[in-house]
Amino acid sequence: MASWSGALPAALLLLAGCVGTPSDPASGAPEPQAPVDPDLAGDLNRTFSGKVQLTVSQLNTPANRAGFSGSNCIRFEAGDVERIHHLNATATWQPVTPAQENLELRAHDEGGGRVKQGPSPLQLEERDLVPDEFFDGIFIMVQAPSPAGATLEQQVDVEYTIVYDGDEEPKPTSGGCSFG
Repeated sequence: MASWSGALPAALLLLAGCVGTPSDPASGAPEPQAPVDPDLAGDLNRTFSGKVQLTVSQLNTPANRAGFSGSNCIRFEAGDVERIHHLNATATWQPVTPAQENLELRAHDEGGGRVKQGPSPLQLEERDLVPDEFFDGIFIMVQAPSPAGATLEQQVDVEYTIVYDGDEEPKPTSGGCSFG
């Protein structure tokens, strides 16, 4: 009669090797893992990160409500992203003029704009963003808080991570936005 007492520990060790932390093939050391917020755990939640260079110009201020010109925002389409549970975005730039020392980093969703204003680096962290039905998406944008801050084009790097519900990986698109 076969004994399972030796096979069970061997199977558990084998399974533990398969389920463990991914390792760096070069060193064999485990890769660092980002902490997971227990409130965000779930079967449908996915994480997506990216980096984009945006340009703020005089077309991109709260005073210019007429324009969706330029390239100061990215949009997550409603079909790709049903809800963003957590957004962490950081904008960095070297001011071209003293008036561009402070910019706005904004997330726009169904509830309107969620804004952080200040100098570089500027971080915006938000929860529970739902796609704006009129614009069919969720936006992350940078803009000058006033027309004086956008007299010259300003390059801004934005790094972001989202935890979202959706069946597919987002395909963010960039374009011009102005929300006030």
